[in-house]
Amino acid sequence: LFENNIRMYLGEQNDVNRKILRTALSDQNSDFWYLNNGITIVCDKMTYQKKASSPRIEMINPQIVNGGQTSHALFEAARDGVEKIDDVKILLRVIETDDSKFTNKIAEATNSQSAIRSRDIRSNDSVQIKIENSIRVKGFYYERKNDQHIDQESEKRIDAVKLGQIILAYVLREPHKAKTASQKIFGEYYDWVFDSSMLSAENIIALWSIYKIIERDRKEVILSMNNKLKKTYIESWLIEGVFHTLYVLSLKCEMNGTDIYDVKQVMEHYDEVKEQIEEFITQNPGKAAYRIFRSAITKQILANRLMTKQLSLPLQ
Repeated sequence: LFENNIRMYLGEQNDVNRKILRTALSDQNSDFWYLNNGITIVCDKMTYQKKASSPRIEMINPQIVNGGQTSHALFEAARDGVEKIDDVKILLRVIETDDSKFTNKIAEATNSQSAIRSRDIRSNDSVQIKIENSIRVKGFYYERKNDQHIDQESEKRIDAVKLGQIILAYVLREPHKAKTASQKIFGEYYDWVFDSSMLSAENIIALWSIYKIIERDRKEVILSMNNKLKKTYIESWLIEGVFHTLYVLSLKCEMNGTDIYDVKQVMEHYDEVKEQIEEFITQNPGKAAYRIFRSAITKQILANRLMTKQLSLPLQ
C-alpha cells in the first residue's frame, strides 16, 4: 500500500506524528478534518457510488502516495479499538491512472511542495505584531516573515528567528540550543522565548545592538581569513561562537551587577569575555570550534571557568 510513498513512517517520536496521534485520540478529534491535509491515493481502477456524500470506493492496486504519516498515526491510534477514532473524518483524494510515470509525478509533487515553517505560521501572532509595531516607532523594522523589509537598511532590520536565537543565548542562557535548535523557536520554545513581559522595544533594540557588535567582529574574522591577512587567526572561534559569547557576556553582567540591557555597560565586559573564551579554545587544541559550540557541555565549562576567574580576582 505504501510502495510508491517516498517516505517510510517516521515513528511516534516525530513531532508531527505525535501531534496527529494526540489530535486523533483527543476529546476534540472531530476537528481532525480541519487540521489535517488528508491522504492522496492513486490506483489503476476505481468504482464508487455516485452522488453519495461519503461513497464506498473499490480500488484496484491502491497506493498511498501522500499521507503515509497520517495513515500510520491513525492506525496506531486505533490499535486498542477502532471506536477511539469513530469521530475522525479525513479528506481523501483518489486518482485513477495506470500510468506509472504519472504516478511518480503525483508522489513527487504532493510531497515536495514548499513547507510552511513554524516561523511563518506564527508570523501573524499578536506578540509578533506587537514587536513589529513597537520597534517601528524607534526606526527599526521587525521581520516577522523572511525578508519582509528587504528594502530597508540592513542595520535596521531585525530578523525574528535571529532575535529568538539571541534571546535563547543571552537572556535564557541556552547558547547551544540557540545554535542547534533554532527550528524550535517558533515551535515548542515559542512561549518561553517570546515572553512579552521582557520584550519592550528598548530591550529588543538593546539585544540587537549587542548582537550586531559581536556579529561585526565575526564578519571581520571571516574577511581576514578569506584574505589570508594572517597565517593563523586565533579569533576564528568567533565564527562559530557568537551565541556562547552572548551567553558568557550575560553571566559576566550578572556577576558584576550590570543591567543586561544597558548596551554601553555590557560592552565594557566584551573584551574580557572574548579573552576568556579564546583562552578556553587554545587550551583545547585540535578540537573544531564547530563541535565545541554545539555541545551542551561547553556552556557549563565556560560558566565554571568564569566563576573561577571571578573568585581569583584580588579584592579591591
